[in-house]
Amino acid sequence: MSSTDAVKHVLNELLKSYSKLLDILQREKTSLMEFNAEEIDSISKEKDTMVLRIRLLEDERKRLIRKLTNELTQSGTVTEGTELTLEVLWKLTGMDEFREMRLKLKSMLQSIREMNECNRLLIDRSLSYISSNTNFFNSYGIAQDPGSRGVFLAREV
Repeated sequence: MSSTDAVKHVLNELLKSYSKLLDILQREKTSLMEFNAEEIDSISKEKDTMVLRIRLLEDERKRLIRKLTNELTQSGTVTEGTELTLEVLWKLTGMDEFREMRLKLKSMLQSIREMNECNRLLIDRSLSYISSNTNFFNSYGIAQDPGSRGVFLAREV
């Protein structure tokens, strides 16, 4: 497999992984809106696994780009110190796949940023809601003893 084919393969895997991460983030948003704590916990673990996979793929992409840069430098195609971006690869190789992957990756990463920001806001609002409710109960002297199971508010007669 040539270096350019290996880079394309890793980029395709990155695109698939980013797409899965976006799906996970959308499920997380739904779970946050429904206050489904068990689902949020499960999604969090799934998200951590996907982020780890993306990091590994990103490390492999960097390794392959370094290798390809060395090959192109030795052949005289690029000068020493040239940064091989997807745009540069597209221009050097004429392979439209690199241009398309670049556009897809940029779009996918922007969508992930937006979804992360939305989820962050939902979490912040939930924490604010919990904090204000805790303060409300504390203001009435209904502080919970850390060793207790709950607080008895009233007894029906």
